Amino acid sequence: MNRGRASDKVVIADSDPFNLGLLQEACESAGYEVIVALTGPEVLDAVARLRPHVVLLHAGLAKMDGLEVIGILKADERLAHIPIICATAADDEEKQQQSLDAGAIDYVVRPYRVFEVQRRIRVAIRSTRTIPPPMSIVPPPSASQLQLTVEYELTRAQRYGHELSCVVVVAEKSPALLAEVRDCIRAVDQLFHTDDGYVVLLPETDAAGADVVRNRMGERTASVDPGARVGHGTAHPELSSGADLVTLARDTIEG
Repeated sequence: MNRGRASDKVVIADSDPFNLGLLQEACESAGYEVIVALTGPEVLDAVARLRPHVVLLHAGLAKMDGLEVIGILKADERLAHIPIICATAADDEEKQQQSLDAGAIDYVVRPYRVFEVQRRIRVAIRSTRTIPPPMSIVPPPSASQLQLTVEYELTRAQRYGHELSCVVVVAEKSPALLAEVRDCIRAVDQLFHTDDGYVVLLPETDAAGADVVRNRMGERTASVDPGARVGHGTAHPELSSGADLVTLARDTIEG
């Protein structure tokens, strides 16, 4: 198992003591310094004082729910960079989407699975270390890597019955535009650059979820490039290849 750095601090919050104990055990066994909280105000206090590397909180916190906590943290420019993972019920797709809209980069589901919690936290922390300041941002992988990845993801989606969507941004590429695109997606999403812009693969995301990402990305990219155009597409049984999925997303721009 990959272990976190001893200096990595993780704030975890769940109003249920049993679930909080599971989270604490999962994080400590992965090598993180853990700070626990039971309520929304306790999360805000811990984050403000300790500046953790990641926050994992349940959407149904007491005294102040998780979505409100996310909104407050993202509105504070001193704390907005800290990645937040929201925990929801496995079948609460509405709450999952609301958490992403509020500013969470990812979500996990209850009942918690140790490996999944550890993996999501590891990815979230890694994302903050691999994204430098916007004006010196490292380009994402190229179109050649996109072709390999999208074929793999489509095959996996078809085999296991998972959703798969993608968003296409057609625009003149720039560090500022790339920063806006990155800021609209989760740590588990995969971003690639192409000759005419960017493509983002959205694993386990249906058409409605992709539409939310497209709308958010359209607003953000327009602030940098008013001519930017954003389209989206979702895999369906008729698609025979990953290239078809990207073409479908591009066609929504022209349509």
